[in-house]
Amino acid sequence: MSRKTQRILPRGSHPFNRIGAQPSNWLTATRIFLVPLVVVIILTKPQFQIAGTHIDNETLGVVVFLLASLTDFLDATLRASATR
Repeated sequence: MSRKTQRILPRGSHPFNRIGAQPSNWLTATRIFLVPLVVVIILTKPQFQIAGTHIDNETLGVVVFLLASLTDFLDATLRASATR
């Protein structure tokens, strides 16, 4: 790649930061993925067994919902600490 076509990044910059790869954006993307998963788990009747224990779809839906809530809390905490 010649010097003319090469993009020069500011010092300390990483190429992934240009496309929004900050941790808070990853948490938001994870939450966006988890919400439809909660709906699918609750509306369908999947049968799960972990270590021989039967897990209801409502229980699994609550666990995934709590995980999505945790990502929301972490996202808000990261953004609040970034603005200080």
